[in-house]
Amino acid sequence: MRRTSYYVFHSTTAPDLRGITGDPDGARLPVSDGPWTRERQIDPNEPWPLDVNQAVVEFGVLENGFYLWGPIPQHASSKPVIESDRVEGTAVFDLQGHRIGTIKRLLIEKVSGRVVYVV
Repeated sequence: MRRTSYYVFHSTTAPDLRGITGDPDGARLPVSDGPWTRERQIDPNEPWPLDVNQAVVEFGVLENGFYLWGPIPQHASSKPVIESDRVEGTAVFDLQGHRIGTIKRLLIEKVSGRVVYVV
């Protein structure tokens, strides 16, 4: 049995995107995919109501403070570089489009600046 409530939010800019978090105000959800509107609360004593694996959601919330469920929009950027804190926590998908995890850290080759390994 879960010991905490989860809160399900939907993105107002990407209608099929849901964010699940332990914060009732959704403050840990990515600002880039918001604004977020709360849809429901899932209490610890109720059966898991979502069509996504509960353990996967719990891991995402534990690791990142949130779990994103649904198609994640690609945001255009005019910057030629990206800060490491913006990459950490980014969703990773397999070739079939299934989410398989998130980026925890990068290893960058000093001379070329190329990413050589992602954890």
